[in-house]
Formats: sequence, C-alpha cells, structure tokens
Amino acid sequence: MPFVGNRAALAQLRAALRSGRIPHAYLFTGPPHVGKTTLATWLAQALLCEQSDRRSADPCGTCRVCVRISHGSHTDVQAYGLARQAQTTDKAAASRELGIDAVREIVREIDLLPFEGQRKVYIIEDAGTLTEEAANGLLKTLEEPPSFATLILLAEDESALPDTVRSRSTTVRLGPVSDGEVLRLLLSQPGSDPRISERIARLAVGRPGWALGALREPKVLESHDAHVAALLDALSGGAAARLALAEKMAKRWGAGHRQEVYDTLLDWLGYWRGVMYVSAGVGNAAAYPDQHERTRTLASRGVEAAGAAAKRTVQALAHLDANVNTRMAIEDLLLDFP
Repeated sequence: MPFVGNRAALAQLRAALRSGRIPHAYLFTGPPHVGKTTLATWLAQALLCEQSDRRSADPCGTCRVCVRISHGSHTDVQAYGLARQAQTTDKAAASRELGIDAVREIVREIDLLPFEGQRKVYIIEDAGTLTEEAANGLLKTLEEPPSFATLILLAEDESALPDTVRSRSTTVRLGPVSDGEVLRLLLSQPGSDPRISERIARLAVGRPGWALGALREPKVLESHDAHVAALLDALSGGAAARLALAEKMAKRWGAGHRQEVYDTLLDWLGYWRGVMYVSAGVGNAAAYPDQHERTRTLASRGVEAAGAAAKRTVQALAHLDANVNTRMAIEDLLLDFP
C-alpha cells in the first residue's frame, strides 16, 4: 500500500535519512490502519535500497531489495507481532499480548551481522501489547543496539508502553488522513468506482488501510454496515437493547477479539461523522442506503448532537486503550448516544 498523508512524519524520517543520523529505535504511533506498517516498510526500504534517491532519501521501490522487503521476504528485515505469535504458540494470551519469546528472538539475533546488506531492521507490531516482562527484556537492546540495527515499534497509543521504552525511542506520530487524500488513493486503484470510492473514503475515518481493504474486499464494507445496523437497532430499542449490545461487545473483548471491538467503535465514529455531514448539508444520507431514514432522523437533531456522539466515541476508544472496564465503558457510551 502506498503511504498517504502524514507529511510531517514522512519529512521527519527523510531528514534523518539525509543526515545519515538514524536513531537506533523508532516508535510509530497512531490509530489502526492509518499507515504505521506501511511507513515502517518504507523506512526499511529506504535504509536498504540499492538505488535510493540521494536528494529525497526515498527508496526506489522497484529494486530487488525493495520488492523483497515489500513482500516480507528479505532476511535482514524481520517483523514480529500478534499475528506471527499466534502461528507459533498455542497459548490463549497469544491473541492479546506480545510476549517475551518474540523479544528473546530479537535479542538473540540482533548482534549478528546483516546477512545480505549493510543494515538490519526489526519491526515490532502491536508494541502497545508487550507484556511487562517483554518490555523489560527489550530495554538493554534499546540502550545498546549494534550500529547496523534499527528497531521500529508500532503502537496505537504511546502511553501503552512503559516510559523506559518510550524514552529510548524516537517517536513519530501519525494521525487520521483527510477524506480527500483517502479518496485520491482509492481512485488511483485499477477499476475503482468513483461512487463507491467516495462512500468508502467518508466511512474510513482517516484510515487509508481500511479504505483499501473495503475497496478490495466487499466483506469489509458489509461488516461496517452490520456494525452500524446493530448500533441503530440498539438506539431504537431502548436502554435494555443498548445494555445488551454493550454486554455482547464486552464478551467479545474478553474472548480476545479486541480488534473487532475497536473496529466496531471506529465504524460508529465514522457513522456519526456521516450524520454530521448530512446535518450540515454537505453529506447525503444515501451513503447509508440501508439506514437512509434513520440517518436523516438523527441528522435532524443537529450537528451538535452528532458531534457530541462522535466525541464520546473517541473518548470510549481512549478508555479501552487505558484498560478501563470494557463493559462499563461501552455501556456509558451507548447510554449517552441520542
């Protein structure tokens, strides 16, 4: 996926590359699907590229090194995260926390010279889920890494990491991408439909990764529509229906499906943004074909009501990151909605 938006983050990395003073460890933070993994891949390519543009410091993207990195098959670029951990362990915690085994593997290998190029890159996805033991095990490597190694930690919220890890890393913050930039990305894809692309761009809430997934895989959009339908059913069903939905989502969270719950709330956030657009007269309720009338009814209550609902959703996402009681956080959110 091409990296879009967040020009300040890209400029920060380019400046370091041009100066030749590359920090030994980076921490990329930002919402899910905003481009953290894409930017980490870009940086790995820039560090190892055989034909890098010296003035911009950008990787060429087409040499054998860049292609292999993009395909995840370069021996000097290794990625660790919950998905890989789930493939190598049967522990129930594998889907929720990144454990010590991944860190031990990095510590064991990082001092070995690069196998193919001049540098080694370690990308630690889901770094915000590192166990205390794993985070502590990483400290010595962050303090005294070999000169040829760069670690890139990816986390949704930097506060999820211990101060000792954050202080030893250079933070690069990524935020939501504008709807216009997401739309341009979608329209650049072969065979994209302008009408569908515009709808997806508005639903994406600044997440280009989610938008591309929705464009390429209809089930992503189907899942979004199902989340919105469940929300509206609960809103029209009274307090009992709202509490029942909160209980269902809390159980999913407790069963290890945290990303599913995050995605549901992000879909709700995108919906409330859409209601704001409709209320302000700059959007069309037809963007929600199955919920046209209910969307118009909510929009008739004014931009302020939809804006307050969107703000509360953002707060609930922050509460989940802070490990507040999940059921209580979602109950309070749903009871506060119009």
